[in-house]
Amino acid sequence: MIFTFGVLGFSNAGDYFSPFMIIFTTSVQGMATGILLAIVISDKATVMVLAAGMMLALGFTSGAFWPTETWPTFWQQVSQYHPLTLPLKSLSSSMTRGWHFHNINVLKGQLVGIVYCFILISVAIIVFQFKNRRFK
Repeated sequence: MIFTFGVLGFSNAGDYFSPFMIIFTTSVQGMATGILLAIVISDKATVMVLAAGMMLALGFTSGAFWPTETWPTFWQQVSQYHPLTLPLKSLSSSMTRGWHFHNINVLKGQLVGIVYCFILISVAIIVFQFKNRRFK
C-alpha cells in the first residue's frame, strides 16, 4: 500500500483502513490456498505450476483483467461466487467512492474474503491431520 499510494500516486477517496483490510484478507486467502496445495501435492514443481495456473484463472474469472459487467448475465451470476470478485469490487468502491465497512457492498466483499479464508484453512487442517494419521 505504501508503494501504491506513496510511489505510484494512486488516489484514495476514503480512509486507508478499509483497503488495507480487504488486501490483507485477500492475501491470507492466497496464502491459505498455497498451504492447502502444498499439503495435498508433494512435488514442489507441480504445486508451483498449479498455483500459477490457478491464480491466472482466478484473475481472468474474477473481473481483475476485464470487468464482469460486460459478461453475459449467467456468467455475471456465476462470478459472484468467485473468491476474488466481491473483494475486488469492494476494494474499488472503497478507494474510488470512499465507502467504509458500514456500506453493505464493502462489507460483503470483506466477509466473502474472511469466509473463504476460514474454509481454506479448515480444509488444510483437516487434510493435514488426515495425512499425518496415514504416515503413523
